[in-house]
Amino acid sequence: MRVGFDASLLSRGFSGVHRALRAQVLALADRSDIEPRFYMPRREAERLLPGRMDLARRTSPMLWAKPLRVLWQHFVLPIRLYRDKADILHAPAYFAPVIGRRIPVVVSVYDVIPLRHPELCPIRTVRHFAAMMPRTLERATRVLVPTEAVRREVVEGFRFPARKVLVVPLGVDARFRPVPEEDLAEIRARYRLKRPFLLFAGVQEPKKNLERLLKAFFAAKLERDLPHEIAIAGASGPSSRTIRRLIRGLAMRPMVRFLGRVPDADLPALFSAADGLAQPSLAEGFGLPPLEAMACGTPVLASRIPAFEETLGSDAILVPPEHVPSIRQGILDLLLDETRRQEMRSRGQARAARYTWERCAEDAVRAYREALG
Repeated sequence: MRVGFDASLLSRGFSGVHRALRAQVLALADRSDIEPRFYMPRREAERLLPGRMDLARRTSPMLWAKPLRVLWQHFVLPIRLYRDKADILHAPAYFAPVIGRRIPVVVSVYDVIPLRHPELCPIRTVRHFAAMMPRTLERATRVLVPTEAVRREVVEGFRFPARKVLVVPLGVDARFRPVPEEDLAEIRARYRLKRPFLLFAGVQEPKKNLERLLKAFFAAKLERDLPHEIAIAGASGPSSRTIRRLIRGLAMRPMVRFLGRVPDADLPALFSAADGLAQPSLAEGFGLPPLEAMACGTPVLASRIPAFEETLGSDAILVPPEHVPSIRQGILDLLLDETRRQEMRSRGQARAARYTWERCAEDAVRAYREALG
């Protein structure tokens, strides 16, 4: 079975979807029951597949520009698939070409937030989803989603046949495990983390709910005089200006440390060094950072939304994401209740261990077989 895998999105980006694509490339490349062909930039291929460049099909480095990538996906990719005699296409980043040779298509849809919660997304993203998602689903033979929550949204929102939507959870890489205390001094020094800290990991965008988290952290500090600061790991985004205004208005600057985009290699140590991870998102399709933090033995505070209820369950503190007092109390419980913290450490690690990229690849291959009939 020759599988074409469209990894052209890896031309640029560090979001959760980009990280999931890289992990899927590695997991599928290790399988002996398929012949994968990864359409991706040469630089990414050399980094991910050293010694196995025969699996890569080079794409233009200019595809970081979304308009060019869309044109490539719809007009160039079908020709490349035909020349490579692909039996099936896996479009792992929401959208598939809607023209070209009619081979079976498996599409990964991580969430439909731009259509369910357009107020949380840039208008250009909302318009692109509205225009292309229905056409992609018309073309799809199977759709892979990371949670039952997203499955319901796809089936109900697009009237897509339920039997064609398969839940394929994402994975937690094996490198996410507790880092010994004696090895954490370097990460603390590198990011100038001299005090205990609560960690937030993610792009500064509306759906991440960072403004309410900061207000809740400020209230918790005032109530209990916590020694902690809050560390914000992730790239700037649409909410950055508003967040910085809020920090100035509350005179919070001494309490907040911006770490910027953190390399993947630093994440296990950063999660291990944190006293807790706070992820009170307004909407998610899966959410990798909370499970990765759990794998490192770090207690997690997250929002009570369908995806987190499914993936994190009772092994995290779940709070209503729009209610600042509830987030404040969740922070206090997360940082101060030592008995609960110990329980969350052990149970969180056991939960995270259920999610592997090998299982994700196995489920994807099962979907390919179903799509081929």
